[in-house]
Amino acid sequence: MKKCPYCAEDILDEATKCKHCKSDLREIIARQARTERIKKEMKEQEEKRKKLNKRYIKVASLIATAIASIWLWNITIPIIVVLLIWKKTKLNRERKYIGTALAIVLFGILTGLHSYINRAPSIVIIEPNNDFVIQVAETIVKGTIDPKNAALNINGTFIQTENGSFNYIAKLKGEKNIFSLIVSNNNGQSEQNLTINRIFTEEELAEYERQKAEEEAKRQATIEARKKAEEGRKALELAEQKVWEQSKAGQICKAHPEWPKTDCERLADNRIWIGMTIDMLKYQRGLPNSSNPSNYGAGIEWQWCWHDYTPSCFYGDNDGIIDSYN
Repeated sequence: MKKCPYCAEDILDEATKCKHCKSDLREIIARQARTERIKKEMKEQEEKRKKLNKRYIKVASLIATAIASIWLWNITIPIIVVLLIWKKTKLNRERKYIGTALAIVLFGILTGLHSYINRAPSIVIIEPNNDFVIQVAETIVKGTIDPKNAALNINGTFIQTENGSFNYIAKLKGEKNIFSLIVSNNNGQSEQNLTINRIFTEEELAEYERQKAEEEAKRQATIEARKKAEEGRKALELAEQKVWEQSKAGQICKAHPEWPKTDCERLADNRIWIGMTIDMLKYQRGLPNSSNPSNYGAGIEWQWCWHDYTPSCFYGDNDGIIDSYN
């Protein structure tokens, strides 16, 4: 037996119409069936997702183990060789010790050679010294890099090297000129900063100050233009906001600031939609003619009906959000 959601009288579980109040229960039964079906499908999808995640984790673990073994070859290979010597050969104990020692020495040599070949790059500046002072507009920076095939970059520009040596013509634009020298390869990078100070003549200082004044004037003009553009944008936004606030949608949002702007515009157009709240419906239509709760094991569900409107009845849970209507 179950209780009728309209009159609370006992009726048969299979009943589609209440024998007491004559209410039609088919739509409620259909909605409950849909709810159960959706829950079942979601549960099946969740189980499939968990199985798939476990499979992905297992494959990822195998791949990570393989990568770690390859990356740490200088540790894993000697261990494997030593195990093969002791477990798979028929050598006597003394020869096994000798084989183990030779394997360790050999892999030590290979590891050292590999480290030397794949060493991190370095750079040496031969001249000028850091904080060098000069009066000319340019000077030559000399130095070497190691390994010779590493790439050299000075202040963002690739520099060609010859057998590990380089000569770079440094342009001195200001009184204090800083050059960032970066040498890199697949194993890392090394960086050094070089500062060269230039002494200007009186004519050069005057020209330098003139250029600085021009640049500052341009910068201030750009700042002022951006400021005016921003003020204009804000003024336009404020004017548009005032116009919107005076509209019907703006008045709705003013009365209900918790509602999104798009929802206020929908309400102003007398629209209804799945996902709106019961409070929005009440704002449009007033209080419903009937509000009927029901609970068939999946939680409380509500039916709100307005007799003089189409659609007339709306359905939702305790959260007050409309899930369906007819």
